[in-house]
Amino acid sequence: MYFLMDNESNLQFKIDYEWYEVDRQQIDSFAYASQASIMASLLDVPLLYVMPDEVPDETKEAIHLLGIEKAYVIGEYPSELDKSIEIQHYSLKQSYEMIYSITNSNDVVFSTASPWSFWLVEDLKEKGEKEKALYIAPAAYAALHHGCPLFIVEEHEQLAEASSWITDFWKHDSRAREPPSVACMYLMAKQVYDFLADLGIDKEGKENILTVAGQFDIGIGWDRAFVGKANPGRIMGMPVDTSYWICRNVFYPALIFENPALSEEGLMLINGSRSERGMLGRLRILKPSMEEHFHYPVLQTWVSYCHEFNKEASKYWGCKYTTRDGITPYETPSPYSIDEGVTDKVGAYWPDISTSEVVPFYLKKMGYDNVFSTNFTATMENLNRGTIMWFEGMHAAHVYGGIVGFWDPEANWTKMFYYFKDLPLIGNILRNKKINSEPNPWRGYEFGLWRQAFFRWRVGNRETQIFQTGSTAQPDVIVMDKYIGWDWKAGTHGDGIVIAILQQVATETKTGYDIDESLQNLHSCGINAGISCFIAATYLHIALIRHGSVFQVIDPWLTSWYCNFAVEMFARYLAMGYTAGEAYEMAMSHVGIEYLTGKWWWDICENVCYFGDPCLRVWSPTYSWEKPDAIEAGVIGNHIA
Repeated sequence: MYFLMDNESNLQFKIDYEWYEVDRQQIDSFAYASQASIMASLLDVPLLYVMPDEVPDETKEAIHLLGIEKAYVIGEYPSELDKSIEIQHYSLKQSYEMIYSITNSNDVVFSTASPWSFWLVEDLKEKGEKEKALYIAPAAYAALHHGCPLFIVEEHEQLAEASSWITDFWKHDSRAREPPSVACMYLMAKQVYDFLADLGIDKEGKENILTVAGQFDIGIGWDRAFVGKANPGRIMGMPVDTSYWICRNVFYPALIFENPALSEEGLMLINGSRSERGMLGRLRILKPSMEEHFHYPVLQTWVSYCHEFNKEASKYWGCKYTTRDGITPYETPSPYSIDEGVTDKVGAYWPDISTSEVVPFYLKKMGYDNVFSTNFTATMENLNRGTIMWFEGMHAAHVYGGIVGFWDPEANWTKMFYYFKDLPLIGNILRNKKINSEPNPWRGYEFGLWRQAFFRWRVGNRETQIFQTGSTAQPDVIVMDKYIGWDWKAGTHGDGIVIAILQQVATETKTGYDIDESLQNLHSCGINAGISCFIAATYLHIALIRHGSVFQVIDPWLTSWYCNFAVEMFARYLAMGYTAGEAYEMAMSHVGIEYLTGKWWWDICENVCYFGDPCLRVWSPTYSWEKPDAIEAGVIGNHIA
């Protein structure tokens, strides 16, 4: 404890602490066995086990039957082994070096010796440990796939200390969901990288770091702290979930071809309607929501999102947003040809924060067809039929297993005036007055206090929005009050935020239970839910994984509006040919803190995390590959397949 000024008075404080003693021999055995399994696979040799003080009879028999004359041994072994075969011994550190020397990889895989900590859906709290439910085996398989050792955090003091902070923090924060301390995130990540540097792993460029562990075994936030230095990813859930999920990532190059969205014939999906309002405010449906034919579709659900934030909303707020790395969206010229045409300016500029328009722009460059739906039924149906990815922007929370707010086709004014709904006459009027006229618009929009009021009129040569109701052509018609934040009034210009607080009455809440019940097979669909707050590490999140999502960009904490730019950048970097992990890392670096590089920022609500393998390359017509041939069962290279 440090005093920043002279203080002679006594200071009373209390420190609470707890600890548990780990079984060092057991953790050592996990570490030795996992490296041995990786080395055996890389060297294409049998894997045998011995005890520290004896050779099991089964191992002796295998040595005899296989005619083994030389063995690589990691860790402690009984002296009797020297008498029968030649031993090439490796310490744990030497085994790390050996694996890296074989593969020349620069990847890192972390896991834990702690058994899975189970939790209840709505409590969101650790309830206990499932004995022998370990992550070691699936994590070792993932490490082999990455060509790197498996680093078990309890095996190394620096890693154990670093992971203990974030794990303890998350155990207390999993319900409150307060953003983690910036200082602690830095100290934790620095300790991890000091460990990697001591091993010579922190080389030029960014490492791919994958962590395989449950949320209460290595706390959520561990991965986010590495942005700026590495491309981090997390695979979590039960150990069974991680086994299945790792295999989905490993075999993605083949499994993605089972997605109906890759059919050369295409498929039918439900596309949202398009609308505009006339001079008297009446809604005109330009194209109804209907089934349409798509090739290589990516689904998008834009209910709450940013719209023309710097181009138009800056006129309301009186300033423009600038990213952490100095980009002013819509204003800053871009040196990249991919950005030509993303704004209404001639030449290449960084895009405005206008998510529903910018994301489709970049996805189209990858050869995808863009399909849009906003209500729950159409969206679930589209996901079940098959899409390569799903981008969604909706309000969300972590209660009831995780909830998100879809467009509500049945929303009426009782949601706005709830306490009047049971009054005679008034209640009937409110129930019959619908808030939303379109059942499934291609993007959500705001409603004014008077549905049929004048849509736009000019006063002093300025467009005015008074009592205006929106349409898909003009979604941002109600502004947030600059003092209390409620979106309830009209303004001369939009505020850049479609459906903020009070406007949420136009949406309906769907829980993790609803989504789990409605989904079938997601067929390795990747999901970017970076706009939605709080829903990472909830039952909703687990449901997406178990129904077949291969990756999720999703936030455990509150998300600021400016993450809309990161969502756009994720699509942009995919279109530039980067992996999903690289695209996530570069997108987050635009808007959030890089804890390890000294690039600080005022916006502490930019802690969206990437769940999945960061090395995953998303299939697209632009960056495609042929469907791999399945290997027939039989003997392949002296192995039985």
